[in-house]
Amino acid sequence: MKKTAICLMAALGLTAVSLTSCDNCKPVNELTNASDSLVYAVGVLTGNDVNNGIKNLGQPVDIDQFMKGAKKALYSDSTAFSYEVGFSFASGIKQQLKQMSEQLGITVDKDVYLAAFCAALNNDSTVLMTPMTAQMAYRTIAMAAETKKIASSPEAIQNKADGEAFLAQKAQEEGVVATESGLLYKVVKAGKGDTPKQGSRVKVNYKGTLVDGTQFDASDNVRMVVGQMVPGFNEALMLMSPGAKYTIYIPAELGYGVRGRGSVPSNAVMIFDVELLSIEK
Repeated sequence: MKKTAICLMAALGLTAVSLTSCDNCKPVNELTNASDSLVYAVGVLTGNDVNNGIKNLGQPVDIDQFMKGAKKALYSDSTAFSYEVGFSFASGIKQQLKQMSEQLGITVDKDVYLAAFCAALNNDSTVLMTPMTAQMAYRTIAMAAETKKIASSPEAIQNKADGEAFLAQKAQEEGVVATESGLLYKVVKAGKGDTPKQGSRVKVNYKGTLVDGTQFDASDNVRMVVGQMVPGFNEALMLMSPGAKYTIYIPAELGYGVRGRGSVPSNAVMIFDVELLSIEK
């Protein structure tokens, strides 16, 4: 956002700033939900970026007029109308907020955004977040919102149902053991000796597939550290002794979860054939 703000100012030929009182700023005293907190965080970050970007300019910029243009752009249905610097800047921000709303499935309150933006732009002591806390709030809330949206997708819902049905059936098979966490495993070949602990370095062969048989990963003689893989894989390794071969069935919540990863889709159960070759000292 910072780069965009500075580039817009430079393109418009501004070379200085004169900060004035902002009659167009309506403060927000309390944030009551996650959507408003996220929008407020974005307002703080963009307001702070613009404030920093125009401090070294030489031509005065009236912040009140800037905010008039920004408000007109943010609430306007037309992107063709040009209203000085504020409108030019906020036209881009309006699109960013729209995309954020669509991507994360949140409601954007433009009053909340403008309050945060204006407070940060004016270095107002009433601002509810610092740039650092705004960054943290944005990352935390945006990730939670994105995860929630993914979880409600048809693919995620179907995968969750298919995975639960698969695990329920697999748990009834002879030789399949269920742990307290929900991990399922079957001992194909028992090993001998000690089992790895958290932080142990091990060497393994493995192959990973989905419930439909699609292979998404495989490797031989690979070294890894117990605790650095997904929880289900770590748990299984700590049950094995060198020479052991297990087939493990990892529920989504012990694997890549709702978000998935790479060729592993949302809410996917993962099946691994694992051979523990050695525990390295």
